[in-house]
Amino acid sequence: VLVAGLCLVSCAAQPPCITRALPPPGPPRVSEKVILEPGDEIEVRFPYFPEYDDTQFVRTDGKISLPLIDEVQAEGLTPTELDWLLTNLYQEKIQEPDLTVILRSRPDKFVYVAGEIRSNNRIFRESLYWHPGMTVLEAVIAAGAWDREHGEPSQVLVIRDVDNRYHTTSV
Repeated sequence: VLVAGLCLVSCAAQPPCITRALPPPGPPRVSEKVILEPGDEIEVRFPYFPEYDDTQFVRTDGKISLPLIDEVQAEGLTPTELDWLLTNLYQEKIQEPDLTVILRSRPDKFVYVAGEIRSNNRIFRESLYWHPGMTVLEAVIAAGAWDREHGEPSQVLVIRDVDNRYHTTSV
């Protein structure tokens, strides 16, 4: 009985070790398909430092501005990669930073297809949701394809809004 009691006392005397995992030495390899872009709304949450919680829109220059670390490039990163980057930047400012990056919303993007598109043999105008990597051909087909009698694929013009300036290219 005495030996059993000593074993219980010695086991109970040592509290369980609680450690917080530090971020890995390099950026995480993720298979996320969500890449942050200008206009995306993100939330940065600090469970232990709520005074640093912030909601931001990724600016047109691709950056966000956060307390203590100023501007950070967010465009082109996944939320997980941005989380890792911010955790490392905040390690220099606060002890054991723990944060989460949450993508809250994305702006709608549209493609407008107009002209000699097949729809009751008349000019057709369609508003389509854009998806990353959508080609001109996919947009035209989604809008009903060319009117074979009047439409001519070689006459397609692509008009893009780049920094509030329209650029036109032929296909």
